[in-house]
Amino acid sequence: MRKIFRKISATVSAVVMCALTIVNFSVYAVETGSPLDRIIKSYEEPYVTYEIYDFPRSQEIFIAQENEYHLLHQYVNLYVDIKDGQPVPEIPVENVHINETLAGYTVMYNNYADENKIIGFLSECEDVLSVDKVYTVHGDPDGIMLGGAWVKYSEENKDTLSEYQLIDTADDKKYIFFKSQAERFEFMKKMHDNNIEYELQIVSTTEEPPVIAEEKINLYTSPDNIGSLQPTLLGDANEDGELSLSDAVLIMQSLSNPDTFQLTPQGKANADIYGDGDGVTAMDALQIQKIMIGLA
Repeated sequence: MRKIFRKISATVSAVVMCALTIVNFSVYAVETGSPLDRIIKSYEEPYVTYEIYDFPRSQEIFIAQENEYHLLHQYVNLYVDIKDGQPVPEIPVENVHINETLAGYTVMYNNYADENKIIGFLSECEDVLSVDKVYTVHGDPDGIMLGGAWVKYSEENKDTLSEYQLIDTADDKKYIFFKSQAERFEFMKKMHDNNIEYELQIVSTTEEPPVIAEEKINLYTSPDNIGSLQPTLLGDANEDGELSLSDAVLIMQSLSNPDTFQLTPQGKANADIYGDGDGVTAMDALQIQKIMIGLA
């Protein structure tokens, strides 16, 4: 089985303490509201998270709990549906292009900031039928092996590190091998408690970890095809997978201030909960509120 070596950066600066002196890190690499973001937030405290890749199409997170270690990897892809026989549009954004794959046309991009530009351009192309954002999260809870850690060594922390067998590496860092998962976990807690910088090495032996979450969000559908969209969840205007008052709020915002607040085509299909296909109106927001308080 192929071994995959992954090094995890973990710079401890602002430490937020909880019950067992374990840290909850903010994971800035993960897009808010994405499946990976929701999975991380579903973990019960205490836990520790580390971002591995801060890259728009590939985000990897390591989550450690006392008896559990999870390596989660989220792929994010933009898929474009183009009319049959029409050429692939050239996107006028640097380092952005469209590739044809077995799953369809995929937009390759390296910067979150380019996403709105890409979608805006594609929505103006008459041959583009739709643009979908697809999230796929792979979980690797069983294939994680020991590895070790690089730790920043100094006069201030040498007493804290004296219990470990340290191996000299370049500069001011030393390497520590772990003999057990428990030893690694206790090391992580000690480094957090003492505000010591370190880098973990995680070794994964899982070649194809299972898919644990998938989600598809429609970002654009051409006017000719909007009527063909089916609701994924009636009333779910913000497409977070739940029906809540925030959906009603977004509907009202989109009606009163459409330049700032907009529903995606899928959001519109979901939001049209009242009436018979009459489009999104204030009555849809009212209907959602009635459902939430048990009046409908």
